[in-house]
Amino acid sequence: MRRLVLLVITTSICLGCYDQMKHTKEAVLRDELFTLRQTIDQFTQDQQHAPESLGDLVAHGYMRTVPKDPFTESELTWQVIYGEFTPAPEDTPAVPPHDIQNLRGIIDVHSGSDRIATDGTRYRDW
Repeated sequence: MRRLVLLVITTSICLGCYDQMKHTKEAVLRDELFTLRQTIDQFTQDQQHAPESLGDLVAHGYMRTVPKDPFTESELTWQVIYGEFTPAPEDTPAVPPHDIQNLRGIIDVHSGSDRIATDGTRYRDW
């Protein structure tokens, strides 16, 4: 009986630690996504075009490093969403419209994790 009680107590403590660690990682993910999105917006405003990669944020001095996704533990797994960018007419050289290239730039970023958050959503949908 004492062993069973000890096992239940130990299991409860471990589950509580796991939940706390998951909540902490979720808070870090929220912060990283906020920072990345804000930095992408600032880059786009300053450079008048969106970054073509997260590495552009580092190369242009907007970030020291690309942060790691706390759930994949990698800076390479971020899922970036691209949008087309067409220069404004006043910025466009006098060339036929079919010769003007659309540039692809990052407009949003999500976690690369398929795991389920404590609120029931997937981290990749945040």
